[in-house]
Amino acid sequence: MMIDLHLHSTASDGSDTPTQLIRQAIDLKLKAIAITDHDTIAGVEEFLKYGEFEQIILIPGIEISIRHEPKRELINTHIIGLNIDHTSNKLNNIINDQIKGRLEQKKAICKRLKDEFG
Repeated sequence: MMIDLHLHSTASDGSDTPTQLIRQAIDLKLKAIAITDHDTIAGVEEFLKYGEFEQIILIPGIEISIRHEPKRELINTHIIGLNIDHTSNKLNNIINDQIKGRLEQKKAICKRLKDEFG
């Protein structure tokens, strides 16, 4: 029995929609798959809805990036959450905080580039 518990869709950095992931998994005769997009659950509804009547186990998930903290030796660390409650307000708040943090980081990078290089 083959499974894949770490798939990314077009909701983050994947090249296939959640529906396409399911179709490919069925074609490959996988028994179970999990959608684990980076810091988003935007593809989970489509994933679960499309696969509801298919003969494959579908697991809603997420891959959450944690803060880059070299002092604590946390560099490029990600946490995979499987069988998540994608309707959870707490989870959605965490995701929204991640997005805000990334936007602030990008703004700081742009400011630094402007200040240092014009």
